[in-house]
Amino acid sequence: MDALILAAGYGTRMRPLTDRIPKPLLPVAGRPLVEYIIDRIRGARAVERLVVITNHRYIHSFAEWASARPADDLGVELIDDGSTEDANRLGAVADLRLARDEKALHGPLLVVAGDTIYEGRLDPLFACFRTRGASAAAVLRETDRASLRRSGVIGLDPEGRIARFEEKPAEPWSDLASAPVYLFDAGVLALLDVFLADPAVSHDAPGHFLGWAAARRPIYGVELEGRRWDIGDPDLYREADAHFRTVPWRTQ
Repeated sequence: MDALILAAGYGTRMRPLTDRIPKPLLPVAGRPLVEYIIDRIRGARAVERLVVITNHRYIHSFAEWASARPADDLGVELIDDGSTEDANRLGAVADLRLARDEKALHGPLLVVAGDTIYEGRLDPLFACFRTRGASAAAVLRETDRASLRRSGVIGLDPEGRIARFEEKPAEPWSDLASAPVYLFDAGVLALLDVFLADPAVSHDAPGHFLGWAAARRPIYGVELEGRRWDIGDPDLYREADAHFRTVPWRTQ
C-alpha cells in the first residue's frame, strides 16, 4: 500500500514561523512535525511507499529533510506541485490528483494532512478497509460545538457508512468531526477528475471531496482514539511543543 502526505500549504496563519520553514517541518519537542505523522503511518505496518507533495517554495527544505533522515523502512519520495505562493496554490484535492498521476498512486492509498499529529494509532482505519473492502475515513468524537463549527461534520448510517457531510456547519448536527486521514480505494481515486471538473463544488479542502465522493461510493467512518493536534496557529503549535516535551511519545 502507498501513503501520501499533503504538505503543499503555505502556513499563512503560522507566520512568521513559516516564513522560512514549512509547517510540517517545524520542530515539535525537537522533531519535525511530519515525523510524528510518519510514526503513525509506519506503526500501521501496511505502507510500503511514502510520497510527500509540497510546493516549489518549500521543495528544497523538504529535500534537505529527506536526505538527512536516518535510513528506515519508509523512504520518502517528493513531488513539487509548482506553486510559489498562497495565491496560486493548487489546493489539496488537485495536489492529490497530481500525486496520483505523477507517482501512479491508484490505490489503495492512505492520504494524511501534513500538519496534524495523532496520539492514537491508525490501525482501526486499515482494519475497516480490510473488513469492508471499501474506502474509510477517520472521524473523531467532539463534544465542543465551537470546534465542530470549524470542522467537517459527519453523519454515519447504521452500518457505519458516511451518509452525510457538511463543512463548518453553523449548527452542528453530529458530534463526529472529520479528520484529514483517508484510506481511498481505486474507485474513489478515479473520481478525482470528475470532482475537479465540477464548477459547483469547492476544490480546496479535502473534506469537500470526501463528502462528494461518499455520495457516490461507499466510504466508512472510523473513529480514532486519542487526541488530535491540528497545528493551525502559533498558539496551538506552542501548546503541542510543550505537551510533547513532557509527555512521552509512543512511536508505535
